[in-house]
Amino acid sequence: MSKMLEGVVALVTGAGQPDGIGFATAKILGREGALLAITATGDHVFDRVAELNALGFDAFGLVADLTANEEARRMVDQVAKRFGRIDALVNNAGAAVGGAFVDLDEASWDRDISLSLKTVYNVTRPVLPLMFAHGRGRIVMVASTSGATIGSPNWSAYSAAKAGIVGLVRTLAVEVGRHGVTVNAVNPGWINTREVDVSARPDYGNTPVGRVGEPEEVGEVVAFLASERSRFITGQEIIVDGGAAVQDSDADVWYRTDPTGAS
Repeated sequence: MSKMLEGVVALVTGAGQPDGIGFATAKILGREGALLAITATGDHVFDRVAELNALGFDAFGLVADLTANEEARRMVDQVAKRFGRIDALVNNAGAAVGGAFVDLDEASWDRDISLSLKTVYNVTRPVLPLMFAHGRGRIVMVASTSGATIGSPNWSAYSAAKAGIVGLVRTLAVEVGRHGVTVNAVNPGWINTREVDVSARPDYGNTPVGRVGEPEEVGEVVAFLASERSRFITGQEIIVDGGAAVQDSDADVWYRTDPTGAS
């Protein structure tokens, strides 16, 4: 059986953490036959590359501050030089500074917007001409349920950035579709990474499926959207949150009083 992404050149940003969505996604893309370029802000990305290579995947890593436009452009040029093209781009890089909006200083606001939204511009803009030249491309934005799907108190800048990503997805899908490029978003909910302390907040698992998600469960959706199997899907957002966003405010009481759902 042929692999879903055989020979596809995939660039995954924000893939430096061993338990993160980016690295989990890279492993799945590699399993499906993709040639991999992964990025992070530090040399730890090379540890991830070694792990990918040990799994038999063709991968190399780049250190770059993607909030800096010139660094992002150089990174894209390096990937193009290595593989000759970029078929799939996974914009996963991002971070957040918490705090109530009324207390959020300008520097913190600017940092969140830069880390989670400007990075998307800085990377996507130089990648698009490469995709146009080959008449094909898949762009997948890792957004979030925060801001893009639901309101998340104390995460205003992060939420604004992620909602901005979804807005960009819709507009960009219209602009680039005739070039054979699709653009979609994946909105994860609570996912079991280093940023999510389930032991401190067991309520994170109060989802209809009864748990938080795993990074690989986001990566599987990203891999589908990066493949030819999604060729007629563009401008969309897929929520990967175990159904949390469809719950009402009584859900927590429901689970505590009747976790089986029996009447």
